[in-house]
Amino acid sequence: MKKLACMVVAAVLPLAAHAQTPLQSWHADLSQGYARLAATSGQLSEALNQYCAMPDAAGQSAVREQWIKAFMAWQAVRFVEFGPIEQDSMGWQMQFWPDKKNLIARKSQMLLRSETPVTAEMLANEGVAVKGFPALEYLLFEHEAKSGPGSACPLSSVIGNQLEANAETLAQNWQQFQPHFESRDTYTADMVKSAIHATEIIRDKRLGEPMGLHGSNRRLHFLADAWRSEQSLATVQASLEGLDDYFMPGLEQVLKGSAPELLQETRERLTTALEKARALPPGMKALLNNDESYAQLQSLFISIDALVIHLNDRVAVELGIVKGFNSSDGD
Repeated sequence: MKKLACMVVAAVLPLAAHAQTPLQSWHADLSQGYARLAATSGQLSEALNQYCAMPDAAGQSAVREQWIKAFMAWQAVRFVEFGPIEQDSMGWQMQFWPDKKNLIARKSQMLLRSETPVTAEMLANEGVAVKGFPALEYLLFEHEAKSGPGSACPLSSVIGNQLEANAETLAQNWQQFQPHFESRDTYTADMVKSAIHATEIIRDKRLGEPMGLHGSNRRLHFLADAWRSEQSLATVQASLEGLDDYFMPGLEQVLKGSAPELLQETRERLTTALEKARALPPGMKALLNNDESYAQLQSLFISIDALVIHLNDRVAVELGIVKGFNSSDGD
């Protein structure tokens, strides 16, 4: 699989330079994003296999760092809601979230207590709560913190191997999706809708709910994603960088001729949000517990809210896009 991942990366590197239409640009840029996800997931799987062969504190630290790298690669392409990511609930297999019933911990503990070692075949028949990045996060950052290095092996290794396979499948299927994607103008609207929905989720779910701005009005860090690894705000930064890297170049081709001022304002809105995200620490918990630090979170929230409004009221309107109901709405 490692060789296959390298082949995927090599295949997509020249594509962006030759892209002409907005759809070609989007496909080429996202090809690089999915290739990066496949490569970092492969490195994570390899690190897990080596660590589980001889677990120690140093290996545990290295695996955790590799988990963060791969998870951030996923965050960068997470905004895409159509195409190969829809097949076999692949998005849920990569990241089961939100998890308000703590299914990840409960289901993982059941597998850890199993008298029969978990195999790839067994894992394939399990639900999405014990697959992908959040399950590994629980095992590496919470379970092993309590039970010691290697205590989550071999389950973590099996999950890592499946994650690598899924990431490679995504990268390959995105390549095969190219003729269909580039031949249908309707995907321009789908790209814009995906970007809008992604920023709405950042604002409402990934920031708003843990900040206490919705629902119970209580500040609860565990409502954010990646709270166990203290990477909740780093994931927001990675998602915004993904929009900058993989969405904006194609949008530039759409708008530069007809609405250059709107394009510049869009760039400025995204840049402002990115700068505020980059100024914050990777975790959210400490900022929620301090009113002065909380004001920094509020500033980030406001900048992303402005980006959401701009994309909805200016960009979508300019392009004649009507945002419809999404399966995640109302979660």
